[in-house]
Amino acid sequence: MTRRYNSFLVRCWQRDSEGWHIDITHTQSGQRKQYSTWSPIADWMIDRCHEEPPRCKQRSSSGKS
Repeated sequence: MTRRYNSFLVRCWQRDSEGWHIDITHTQSGQRKQYSTWSPIADWMIDRCHEEPPRCKQRSSSGKS
């Protein structure tokens, strides 16, 4: 079984009566979304977890990319 690891940075704040400001970043891909409600966040996170992980560039034997 292949293990996959995903992490997210979630920042949220509230300004007076403006409601929530929620900023979420998928750290592996750098994809970022902003929301004003909490309800769509779990679906977005699950979608990111099902995507193919980004591939790292392999270094050549000389140490250059």
